[in-house]
Order: sequence, then C-alpha cells, then structure tokens
Amino acid sequence: MGALASFNRSQAYNMKSKHLKEQNLFTEIDRSQSTFNTSLQIQRVAQHYGFDWDDAKGVITKLYEELAEIIEADASTLKRDEHIREELGDLLFTTISLARHYAVDPEVALNEANRKFEYRFQKMIAILEANSLNLNSASKEQLEAAWQQAKQQEK
Repeated sequence: MGALASFNRSQAYNMKSKHLKEQNLFTEIDRSQSTFNTSLQIQRVAQHYGFDWDDAKGVITKLYEELAEIIEADASTLKRDEHIREELGDLLFTTISLARHYAVDPEVALNEANRKFEYRFQKMIAILEANSLNLNSASKEQLEAAWQQAKQQEK
C-alpha cells in the first residue's frame, strides 16, 4: 500500500505540474529584454488578473517593508549573503512596481540617475580641488560636504 500510495502521489504531482506548466501565464514574456523590462512584463501579467496595489501609496508601504527585511537580513548570520541578495531583489522588484504606478520607465529613470551621479561626482572633485584637496586624501566628512555643495550648485 505504501508504494502504491507513493506512486499515486507522484503521478498526481506530475499531472498537477504539467497542468501548471500549460497554464503558466509568464511563458510569453521575452526573457532576452532587460531585467527591468522583464519585471515590468511579469507585473503587468499579475496586474491583469487583479494582483496589484491599488495605488503608489501601497507600493511605498511595501518598499518600507522590503527595506526592513534587508536590515533584518543584514543582522542575520545564517545564509546572510543569500538572504540579502533575495531581499535586495524583492526591493528592486517593488521599486520597479512603483515606477510602473507612476508611469515612469525604470530604465530611463536609472540612466538619468547614473548621469546625475556622474555629473555630481565630477563636480565634487572640482570642489575638492578648489579647496586644495583631492579625492584620495579627503576625509568622508570632506567628501560629503563637497557632495552637498555640488548638489546645491545644481539648483
């Protein structure tokens, strides 16, 4: 009886697994696109079936939850790196959802943030040099002060 029951459970699992594969709603997603766009497509499928936050406020609440989970993972010693990677992935996925709720292309937003950072960093170096400091010898406090000055100069 034990072997027969095990066989029946195995068959039932295989049939269920096959049915789920046939019903996989994500098979049509183009996985060759950027990870951001893949995430957007996955979220749009879920959204189509009503599995989504009502508004951006709900996503922001979730972002705080995910950030708290990263802090918790950072304090952990058991599989810490794996846990942090998993939680960072959840945070990024949720951030992409926030972009979607605001109708912002996350690729464009990140590219703009990269350019802004590069510009400010170069400006920070110029500020340090104008104060007879250099990037290699400046303290963290001096770097931060120059960074804040660079940000102020943009306004």
